[in-house]
Amino acid sequence: MAISNILYGSFLENPFLKFLFIVFVFYLLSRIVQLVILGNIRRLTKKTKTKLDDLVIDAIKKPLLRFLAL
Repeated sequence: MAISNILYGSFLENPFLKFLFIVFVFYLLSRIVQLVILGNIRRLTKKTKTKLDDLVIDAIKKPLLRFLAL
């Protein structure tokens, strides 16, 4: 693929740009999940007396974000 095709080709015709767009969207989704959803769950679990729920949230954080990356 020539550089001119990458730079001047249509977004829909260029598989490389499609790939970058999809990666970017899933990166944004993983950040939203991390900041919003896990943040809200973490805030709720800190109000409890037990530490088990805090440990569960810490344990599922990385696998959940990796799952979203797939």
